[in-house]
Amino acid sequence: MVHERVAVVGGGSRGIPAPCVKRILRLGVGFLLLCCACTSGRQGGTPGKTSLSLPELVLESARIDGGNTWRLTVALPPDAPASLQLSQGDLHVTLDGRERDGCVVAQDGRKIFCTLTDLAEGFHDLRLEAAPRLRPFRRTVDIGPWDWRNAVIYFILTDRFFDGDPTNDFDVDRNQKGFYHGGDFQGIIDKIGYLAELGVNAIWITP
Repeated sequence: MVHERVAVVGGGSRGIPAPCVKRILRLGVGFLLLCCACTSGRQGGTPGKTSLSLPELVLESARIDGGNTWRLTVALPPDAPASLQLSQGDLHVTLDGRERDGCVVAQDGRKIFCTLTDLAEGFHDLRLEAAPRLRPFRRTVDIGPWDWRNAVIYFILTDRFFDGDPTNDFDVDRNQKGFYHGGDFQGIIDKIGYLAELGVNAIWITP
């Protein structure tokens, strides 16, 4: 069976919305749909812009068929300008560093549909380069039975990790050690791709 996942251990944080908890705990029965895209560097790009200022593709859906077939849909971000269109000619797909077929651009030029079949047991790294004005999209999939003994655990002090939702920043003062620093569950969700790039497949969360 194929699983793409980052497991969650522990819990608790101020201002945790229920949907976030459900998304974080959605493990084992499919893909962990937390990450939109990994923050990775890119070669080339629009002059005058750094790679981090470029928009990135987002993961819209993913599922497992037949135990070793990975289907996923990747889309342009909702705020992408109408002038930004995807094309099959610009799409470059690699799996584990090798060129791979199985991904097609939708007719409207806003989405990419991928069907990757016959995946062997183990970790696989997917990379999509879709347009010069987009950061590359990366996802890692782990095929095979889950075993905690093989987990790479990343310990996160939620409040000190990343501020993903400024609307819940009450009494935040990063200059004071005893005050809240603004980190939240949305910040963890936003950085799942970064953790996956590090090889992390389990996170231990504290408030």
